Amino acid sequence: MPPRRELTREEKDEKNRKAKEKRSLEDPEAKEVRLAAQREKAKFVREEKRRRLNPEDDQAAKNLKSQRAREDRQAEAPDERALRQRLRCNKYAFAHDLVIAMTRCKYALSTWSRRNLINYTAVGVVVIALDWYSKG
Repeated sequence: MPPRRELTREEKDEKNRKAKEKRSLEDPEAKEVRLAAQREKAKFVREEKRRRLNPEDDQAAKNLKSQRAREDRQAEAPDERALRQRLRCNKYAFAHDLVIAMTRCKYALSTWSRRNLINYTAVGVVVIALDWYSKG
């Protein structure tokens, strides 16, 4: 694709004038939304640029966050720790059961038509996984 030709000064002025005219007719609420979106985008771009230029700052922030999490875990009561670990184990067990259920559903439904497979696989996987999870 050939490069675009540069606009002349008159073309740039005309383009800017049309954009200003369009913005002047804009609803105040829509203008507020547009400006808020521009601010968010600019904030994101500044943060990304800062991260690219100072990767050690980003790593330091990650280290600080992990240190705080470690301190929080050490400061919690033993019963809270046991509860947190049990919930974490249950979450991993549920994920494991879900993978097994998906495999079994896929095998069981492989003889069905393609349309039925698409319609029933997701529902079957969730039902089987929830059933296994509730029994455990």
